[in-house]
Amino acid sequence: MKTQQPQHNMLDDETDNAQYVCMCKQEQQYMADDYLASCPLIDEECRRKMVAWYYQVVDFCHFDRETVEICVNFLERFLSSDAVSDDITRNDFQLIAMTSLYVAIKIHEPIAVDPKTIAGLSGGQFTVEDIEACERRLLPGLSWRMNPPTTMSFVRMHVRDLSLSHYTEQQVLQLTKTQLETAIKDYSLMTTVLPSTLAKAAISNSMSSIGHYRSKLTATVDAEVADVLAYSLPSPLCSSPTTSSMGPKRTTLVRYESNGELSPKCVSAHP
Repeated sequence: MKTQQPQHNMLDDETDNAQYVCMCKQEQQYMADDYLASCPLIDEECRRKMVAWYYQVVDFCHFDRETVEICVNFLERFLSSDAVSDDITRNDFQLIAMTSLYVAIKIHEPIAVDPKTIAGLSGGQFTVEDIEACERRLLPGLSWRMNPPTTMSFVRMHVRDLSLSHYTEQQVLQLTKTQLETAIKDYSLMTTVLPSTLAKAAISNSMSSIGHYRSKLTATVDAEVADVLAYSLPSPLCSSPTTSSMGPKRTTLVRYESNGELSPKCVSAHP
């Protein structure tokens, strides 16, 4: 799948449209390269396990799941940069991945996580000093670009522009979010397809699945991307939108026990 070029849709609201065009320009600067091609010791399974672990931690802490997309962006852009050598090990990958989560939470969540907590999640593999040293490499390695336009940020703008009823809007947002959270696990999609393209394809699928087959987005949707995303749509379709069962965010971070397959140690352990 070739890297997509942005298409600047005109939104009805002038302010939203100006912001949208700006985000489309920014997203190009936040795309990662095919770093696995030059990192022989790291593979898509390593990445899949870390993304699954990200979601486990974020859900446990009641953080926003959108933060996972942000820390994946940090991880992949850093691994695409000149700051990382080609002989990176799985331990190195794990440290960078955990530090990316630490930094993403620090910047984009209302509460920060102590580096001691992050180090503790490694099961003794990394120290606080390791996390902080990696952070000092990560920030300049990302050229201090720490606010990537996410797929859901594009989704919210498009859905608002569609002027749907509240009920339909919530259905579309829920179904779209499901597709995009699945897309984050797909290395090829996240390194070749722009967030705005993913957002439009997912919204189009969501609209079609609830009987809205035509919208102002239809003409600009990438059909190939839409087909890939459609596999993650629930079937049969839920009859009503649901809210998160996780409840409100916690004001303090409780102890988190990392174990089993989703422990970050599984990255080093898998064959």
